[in-house]
Parts: sequence; C-alpha cells; structure tokens
Amino acid sequence: MKEFVPEEDAEVCIRALKFDNLSTEDFDSYWKACRQFRMADIKKMESTTAIFDKWLFYKIPSGFRLNDMDFDALHPNGDALLSTWETKRDAIVNFLSNDNVKDKNIKCSLEYIKNNEVSENSLNATILWPLHGYLVPTSRTVCKDKAGKNSVIKYTIKDSQEAFVLQRKSHQDLDDHLLHHLANRKTTIQPLLLLVYVDSVKYSFTNFLRAVDSCFKIFYVFYLKFPDAAMNFWSFIETYFCQLSSRHSNSKIHVLCNTLQGVKFRKKKFFFLKTFQLGSLTLGKRKADRILCDENLTLTFLIN
Repeated sequence: MKEFVPEEDAEVCIRALKFDNLSTEDFDSYWKACRQFRMADIKKMESTTAIFDKWLFYKIPSGFRLNDMDFDALHPNGDALLSTWETKRDAIVNFLSNDNVKDKNIKCSLEYIKNNEVSENSLNATILWPLHGYLVPTSRTVCKDKAGKNSVIKYTIKDSQEAFVLQRKSHQDLDDHLLHHLANRKTTIQPLLLLVYVDSVKYSFTNFLRAVDSCFKIFYVFYLKFPDAAMNFWSFIETYFCQLSSRHSNSKIHVLCNTLQGVKFRKKKFFFLKTFQLGSLTLGKRKADRILCDENLTLTFLIN
C-alpha cells in the first residue's frame, strides 16, 4: 500500500481552508497542497465518521468533487470509467447477450434495451445490472442466526445486485429499509444517515454513471472494502475500466476482461430519450455496504 509523506506546510493549508474566504480556484489549490497529509491521515482512521469529522469539506454537497481530485491525483486513469464507457459498453452488451448469462430476467432486460428507446441513464444502469448475472458472487460469510448459532451464507446474483443498487418505490420505503437494516445489526446504530440521522453526507447526481464513478472512487480514497456480495462486480470495474491492480482475484473477471479487450462486434445503435426520471443512489457502511436506490429521487450517495 502506498505510503504518503505529509507536506511540511500542510497545517497552513488546512487553516486557510477552514478560515480564509477562498475562491474556488484558491480552495482547490490549498486542498491539493495538503493531499499527502490528508491521505496519510485518512489511512489511519477507523471509520468514515472520523474522516468526516476531521475533513469537514467532504461533507458539503459538492464534496464528491474533492474526493475525485484526491483519487485522480493518486491514479492516472482516474476518469477511465467515464471516458471509455461509450467505447466499451457495446462490447459488454454483446458479451452478455451471447448466452453468457442464464438468468431469464437479465436476458429480458438486455433484449429490452436493444429493442426500445430508453434514456441514457436507464441504458447504462441496465448494462451494469446484468453484469452481476455473469460475475456470480463466490464469497461466503459466517453470521449468527436468531438462535445464536453460526451459519454460512452464500451470496446470490440478487444479493450482488442489491449490494450495488437497491431499488425502492418511494423515499419512505428507502428510509424504512435503512432503519430495519440498521436495527438488525449487532453493532451500535450510529447517527449517520441523511434525513434519518444527524451525521450524514449526501452526494446528488443527475447522471447514473457519474454516480457509480464517484462511488468507486470513494472506496479507494477512504480505504473501504468492496461489499462481499458485489466483490466480483466492483473488482471488474477496478480492473477493466480503471486498470488498477485488483484486491480480489476471480477467474470470471479475467475471462471477461480478456474477452472484452479482444472482442470484435457489430456496433449496436442505442436510442436515447431526451428526458428521464432518475433514482437515488447511496453509498453505505464503511467496510461493506451498498448503494441504495429510490426510484423517485435524483441519484444520491449516502455515506455512513
């Protein structure tokens, strides 16, 4: 893991960020000037709560932009997902449509985007969703049942999909799910979730792919573990699009990456609607949670 050498004038930069009335350009300059200090500091922290308490500017609505700057400085292919998506997505659709997934619902969704006009957000979401049908989870986890006995859980395709995007019909349904999810944890519930708890952070987007890109970068900058259920999916994004050495190895990821890099296909023309309705995306618990989706809201990350 990369070691960071804090800048000698980092404290001066931090004071300027906190107390000076800076222009956006000057703010960005000071933020970049104490990056090594910040990365070394974050690396030692045990929770996102500690990160947000120390580095308050991550909590502002545009805090994802600061996260992007940190990630892009650390990795030269920082915007690879966004910059190469349009040239690579057709190959993914072609691969998945070539009888590489067996799930009937996934096959139907692929056929739908081929034969119907859909928004760009819907198209991109529908391409990423079926990937879980090929990158079937291999992880298992041990948890205690109601009787207090250990039981082994093997994750399913649905688990992987819902560890990526969990869809709910309303904001209330989303809140209810979060409350139920947290109430059943063995650990103490922290006051973190937006609109439900106090210490919360929300990043809003109007573009599905932009939200996924920011989510991935948060994993890296904050040293978060990919969700176990969606480990294969996020490792594929990590390897194929961002060209980073994956922290997780799986034969299907290698097969998919190698196939896509050498695939030849007839380009498919997709039609985009001029208007669309967006959902809500939220990034969850440090060390392994999820993006949550409310169909009636804008794309949103919620970090706890």
